[in-house]
Amino acid sequence: SGLFGNHPLLLLGDESAPSMSEMENAKLALASVWSYACIRAISTHAADIPVRASLLDEANQPIALKDSDPVQQLVYRPNALETWNEFVESAFFYQDLWGHVPSHVIRDKTSKNVISYKTVRPDYLIVEGSNDSSSPVKGYLFEDPLAGRAPVRIPVEDIILVRHFSPLHGVLGLAPA
Repeated sequence: SGLFGNHPLLLLGDESAPSMSEMENAKLALASVWSYACIRAISTHAADIPVRASLLDEANQPIALKDSDPVQQLVYRPNALETWNEFVESAFFYQDLWGHVPSHVIRDKTSKNVISYKTVRPDYLIVEGSNDSSSPVKGYLFEDPLAGRAPVRIPVEDIILVRHFSPLHGVLGLAPA
């Protein structure tokens, strides 16, 4: 019995989660034009904050990267379908409606370098619980019900999970909306 009790997989909306599922909460919040308008205003203004990538030198001082640097290019264009502003907007929506936003890091198959990242709908991501107290998450399964294909396994190091605090769950966040 670990962090997730006797559940080998922690599914969103199962009996260990809060009584109102994240999907029901999101649908309820989106039903109000005011929820949508508020999250849209917050995300739009957040996306307007300039973000620059930098590295740290041996003295722990930041070194600004040129606009042409591949790392800075990932900030400007996280993936082929989104600009930085679109990425931030989707991240804020997911975090405020579901309580957490998973971002999938895409790596080059040969070099393993990060080549892009994108937000993932929280209701399509299944968290695989672990009984190891030092690492409560074993991995993730991404299941898109509209795609009609088998779930895709995503290693734990390829998901960045940003969440709101939740007293009800050790891994996933609690939506404020």
